[in-house]
Amino acid sequence: MISPSYHLPRGWEWTKLSEIVKELESGGRPKGGVRGITSGVPSIGGEHLHIDGGFNFQSIRFVPKSYAVSMRHGHIASHDVLVVKDGATTGKTSFVADDFPYKEAILNEHVFRLQVFPEVATQRYLFYFLRGPLGQKMIRDSFRGSAQGGINQSFVDFVHIPLAPLREQERIVLKLERLLNHAFSARNALQVFQTVVMSFRRSVLAKAFKGDLTVRQHGAESAEKLLQKFAEERNVKLKQNVHAIQETRKKYEYLVKGRAEKRLPEGWAWTSIADLTESWQYGPRFAKGEYVKEGVMTIRTTDMDYLGRIVLSSPPRLHLNQQQIEHFGLRSGDLLIARSGNSIGKCTVYEASDEPAIAGAYLIRFRLFMKLLLPRYILYYLLSPQGQSLLREGTVSVAQPNINARKIERFPVPLAPETEMKQVLSKVETLFAQAQAVETQIKSASHSIEKAARAVMNAAFRGELVPQDPNDEPASALLETIRAQRATVTKRGRHRLEEFASPATISPKA
Repeated sequence: MISPSYHLPRGWEWTKLSEIVKELESGGRPKGGVRGITSGVPSIGGEHLHIDGGFNFQSIRFVPKSYAVSMRHGHIASHDVLVVKDGATTGKTSFVADDFPYKEAILNEHVFRLQVFPEVATQRYLFYFLRGPLGQKMIRDSFRGSAQGGINQSFVDFVHIPLAPLREQERIVLKLERLLNHAFSARNALQVFQTVVMSFRRSVLAKAFKGDLTVRQHGAESAEKLLQKFAEERNVKLKQNVHAIQETRKKYEYLVKGRAEKRLPEGWAWTSIADLTESWQYGPRFAKGEYVKEGVMTIRTTDMDYLGRIVLSSPPRLHLNQQQIEHFGLRSGDLLIARSGNSIGKCTVYEASDEPAIAGAYLIRFRLFMKLLLPRYILYYLLSPQGQSLLREGTVSVAQPNINARKIERFPVPLAPETEMKQVLSKVETLFAQAQAVETQIKSASHSIEKAARAVMNAAFRGELVPQDPNDEPASALLETIRAQRATVTKRGRHRLEEFASPATISPKA
């Protein structure tokens, strides 16, 4: 039993949701699921409910028309309030508005639909309360089972609604929608700015490797000279190296035939990552049971973001001997590239910390020349539209996409002279810092908008949003009417209110 934490205005009443619910049910799916069914009646699941209270129909599923006709429960009706009943998004709530795009649709077994008695509450009032801070807390308090558990039909006994007089509910909803629309408009504008910032970064990186951000210095040593130095460091004959460079150029011109970036500024040279690399190594794989609380930390793909930064989040640790640390240990300037799954495209440069670290199993470590300069230059190149395209195109399409070190070694690189590499890094990092400052402001403004929206929702259901009308019929009178009618709950497969206290089985599927 939840004890309401505040007193309500005159004419309001706390009531269990179970007292005012007219219809409560979920749906189902055909035996064998809905995979491969491309037409029929849309089947709405938790993934289709949007966090904003609307819907996302990008990956809509269908059930056969014959199955939908046979369903006793789960047919979506206008102005339904839908609530996810299990899994990670339990409690997510959406409203079936007049612009819902499907004339006929059904629910799967992971979503509840609710309708309340119209004599006592409006559907929109119920919707806004359930998706507000207090409503969501009450739903979570009725959560049963493990992380993949959820709520059953008895959740309506856990949710207490601050019930306003019916006419006041309508005024509250009108005012609430007007204020929330202002908040959503502001938030959408911020999202546009966020998109602009992301586009700005891509544009900066695209220009950086065409020479558009740098100025050629007279007499500066060319990129060809750098390549000769690298070749000499590897004890490779210059003649062989020049041949390799020529082959790389031919390979690159085939790959990028017709692209504007094929030509490079004076002093630049096409090369490959292989020509810039001292050595590479796959991150070692260890059994889950080998990880410990204290030891050498492992950098994983989840510890890297898409801006090339390492953001550690409780990295797993291993007991390694000195020989293993020397063999697998990361050095400052090591370039790490994700090689598997959805993380392909993530890259970072490791900077030495106070403790040793190794690369995780889904990373490839490249040790490049010019430890303080070249690794970051290549990092930004791989994060650029050109580099990301190479990483995506180099993957093998299997159950889980992956890319190997040999393919990465063959990636063509537009190498700038050393002086211009320094300019590229300086320009990119300065412009990225400015973009980060804008993003920080966007994040702060978004937080303020969300905070204001929560405050408006709380005020709405405390009776603080609109003035009261003494002529409104109090909620207590409405409740008495409903209590007298409870025995006449609509049939057609609807659950009787007397059965709400009997827990329903929660589907193990999320």
